[in-house]
Amino acid sequence: TADDGGFTAVGAANGGAPRVWSSPDGLAWTSRDLPSEAYAALTGVTDGPAGLVAVGTASVWTLRDGIAWIRPEQPGYEAGGFEHIISDGRTYYAWGESPDEASTAMWVSLDGRSWGQVALPGAETERVASLLVRDGRLVIFTVNRDVPRTTTIWTGSAR
Repeated sequence: TADDGGFTAVGAANGGAPRVWSSPDGLAWTSRDLPSEAYAALTGVTDGPAGLVAVGTASVWTLRDGIAWIRPEQPGYEAGGFEHIISDGRTYYAWGESPDEASTAMWVSLDGRSWGQVALPGAETERVASLLVRDGRLVIFTVNRDVPRTTTIWTGSAR
């Protein structure tokens, strides 16, 4: 992702610890590992209303002061994990497996710290493949777990 400070990418170090890469220009990169209480690779990062937020299995991290990543309290969040995250500049949208890994879970946050789950009625066997936000519209692409190559497109107001 990109913000006023440059570029940020996330993933994992060789040992699997979460790692963050940053670059002011996209050419020279520096990396740092997150604290040892992080247990899994990060899978997504976005810039939003409260700054950078990164997600991974059982992890949500916010970037404070350009250097220190903090793991916020996550009321209602359970071990399923966010796999992807985007923002429309006003809200963060994250998605991934539900805690029981049987369906997709969608989550929203205004500050990257407190998250609320969003119901996708009828999506019990769906997996979110992609999510887009533009001009106040939210578009979610899901793939059926039981019937491969069956895609559903959900749309609605992002607010």
